[in-house]
Amino acid sequence: MKQKEMAVWLNVIAFIAGALGIVFLIVLLPVISRDFIPEEELKISNIRIVFQVFIWITAIPCYLSLLKFINICRNIKQDNSFCIDNALSLKAISKLILADCCFYIVGGGLLFAAQLWHPFILLLLILILFVGFALAILTMALSHLVLKACALKQENDLTI
Repeated sequence: MKQKEMAVWLNVIAFIAGALGIVFLIVLLPVISRDFIPEEELKISNIRIVFQVFIWITAIPCYLSLLKFINICRNIKQDNSFCIDNALSLKAISKLILADCCFYIVGGGLLFAAQLWHPFILLLLILILFVGFALAILTMALSHLVLKACALKQENDLTI
């Protein structure tokens, strides 16, 4: 697969992920919050709105990560896969994922403090945190490898 073709496919994946996220946030989230939070759990007024706003806030780092990923795709399309810009973008993506994990830790703590804890929420939180931390570690490792490859590329470019 050529660089430009790979970049196009990566951009398509980013676009689909962004579109699915918007559909989830605008269409599915209100339905899920009605089904997920039963009437007897409405101890706190407007808990459904708080839940939806929390999910929207946690979507911000995800969309910022998508923008960084699109920047990486642009560099790949220009046949500049191993550059400092890509390494920095991957590092920023890792930090954004960690920030999102922190949001979920705080959100889980607030649910626990409000006594709205449920075993399903605990399992979902553990799954989200596991995937988040795994992705953060993977993107940080990939950033390190791209930086090393960039240094090797610059060294080879200087060699006659």
